[in-house]
Amino acid sequence: MNVSVVIATCGDPAWSDLAWSRAYPSAAGQVDDSDEIVIDHLPGLSVPAARNELAARATGEWLCFLDADDELDLGYLAAMGSAELECALLVPALERVYPDGHRDPSAIPNRGGWPVVNECVVGTLIERDLFACLGGFRELASLEDYDLFLRAFDDGAGLVYVPDAVYREHVSQAGRNADQSVYGRVWQDHLDRIAA
Repeated sequence: MNVSVVIATCGDPAWSDLAWSRAYPSAAGQVDDSDEIVIDHLPGLSVPAARNELAARATGEWLCFLDADDELDLGYLAAMGSAELECALLVPALERVYPDGHRDPSAIPNRGGWPVVNECVVGTLIERDLFACLGGFRELASLEDYDLFLRAFDDGAGLVYVPDAVYREHVSQAGRNADQSVYGRVWQDHLDRIAA
């Protein structure tokens, strides 16, 4: 498996600092000669646009998006490599870390609820060609990862759970995904696609 770990930041330069101090080290020890980390700060772009820009620079067969304030647990890429399948979304477990240091046990989020609720964290691996074919992330206020993975699912990609790959999310009450207002639009777009 050949993976590009994409760490895109935008806006305040503090996000770039956090990407280099938290996200990057968690991935750096896991990449081998066939993998790469694509990291950059694009202050004038939105989150979806910054991710799309760096994805366009990536050369790996698979893309793994990693937010600046999150981490890939040790062994993440190795676990993904053992699960490789064509036309699939490789879904990791999620471990939430709260500001007080409390951690939830790692698990596939919302397991059993797909596609009504999102089981795919942003670090879900997607084939680069499929990502490009779908047009990447759409400009949404939040939930652009759920939207992307729903579009991939509607295009025929299946979900493959990889519980030994753990994506560590550092929870922030002020995070973008606290805004669930676009859920109705994302879900209606899915219903329109499958009805067509």
